Amino acid sequence: MTSSLRFCPGKCDPQILNRTEQFYLKHFQKGDKLHFARGSYNHFVFILEGEIVLNSVECHNFHISREHYVFLYHDFEYDAGVVSEDVVFLVVDFTIDDSRICDPVEEDSIVREIRGEHRVFSMFEFNELIRNWTESLTIHIEANNISCKMFNRIKMQELFIIFKFYCSREEQINMFHHLYDSKMNFRTLCDTYILSVHKIEDLARICNMSLSLFKNTFQKEYHETPLRYMQEQRAEEVRRLIATHMPIKEIIQQLGFTDHSHFNRFCKKHLGLSPSEI
Repeated sequence: MTSSLRFCPGKCDPQILNRTEQFYLKHFQKGDKLHFARGSYNHFVFILEGEIVLNSVECHNFHISREHYVFLYHDFEYDAGVVSEDVVFLVVDFTIDDSRICDPVEEDSIVREIRGEHRVFSMFEFNELIRNWTESLTIHIEANNISCKMFNRIKMQELFIIFKFYCSREEQINMFHHLYDSKMNFRTLCDTYILSVHKIEDLARICNMSLSLFKNTFQKEYHETPLRYMQEQRAEEVRRLIATHMPIKEIIQQLGFTDHSHFNRFCKKHLGLSPSEI
């Protein structure tokens, strides 16, 4: 097998070129230390040989041994120390968008299951498919003969398919609860305040996001624009409040319409009826 670097002469789809998965094979000696900084990347760390000890805000002196792996969430910092003579591990860097190659579990059900639960940092033992996946990827990395984002995408997709079909539900929840916790928090904030704000910018500030990041995140989570969703929710709330016989003046004040004329135009546009016809 040649060790020269091979580049594919073809042109990938732009969606492939924009992907950010990265794979690294690391070799360390006893006493070495390494740091995973807070940033945009999540990490999987697969221990192929030896043992490391991990420290962060969510774990203290956590030992990870051969043929086990951990998920490191991008919003935390982690310090690792090598405690055995020779350590080899495989690092997979990926963003939340990269993980959407294949949802590891059904999104709505996992959010319900983790709501209100405290989950501790965990490591996971290799199953046969994880072992085969790490071995095949290690061969390509050590040969240093592939530079291809399509290859990276395929290997990432394969990994998440293994998680989805060959890891237990408990493993899936423990592994990815941070990703779904953040999703739950975002959706909870949006659903809580969607009717009490008058502008998308206000909702973005509540979620502590820039307007552009908020719009992109909202589109991914709700599959429609925040403005359209806000209008739909206001229309449904108008219909509900009118059914309770709340005075129109109070509805206008509660939902932030400027005056009766504004309220009438909104009803005709989004409900197809005037307030008196609803």
